[in-house]
Amino acid sequence: MAGPDQESWCSDRIRRDSRLNERHYGVVQGEFKDADHVQETYGADTIREWRRSMHAKPPPLDESHPHFLPSPAPRTESLADCQRRTLDWYVDTCVCGCVYMHPSLEQLNKYSQGK
Repeated sequence: MAGPDQESWCSDRIRRDSRLNERHYGVVQGEFKDADHVQETYGADTIREWRRSMHAKPPPLDESHPHFLPSPAPRTESLADCQRRTLDWYVDTCVCGCVYMHPSLEQLNKYSQGK
């Protein structure tokens, strides 16, 4: 038995952190990236670069966009930006708190410690 059906389950133990949010796609946030109007506006090659390149970013959204959130929320992100904040979370939270780590995670742990 797991989740809310478990007697010892408590939502207070769930830790939320904005560094684990999905990547922010700027002006195309909330849109299907393969939608016709998005493809026509930005072009398939440009969208593909935004999605696959480590450093390409979609244009940032502004305050009039329906998905706009005030700072510290990003206005757009590259994969490198997303990776950086996720690794920051990992180093701050997991590396410090893990006594035993599954072997599949040991390489990630070594990477985060620069070994």
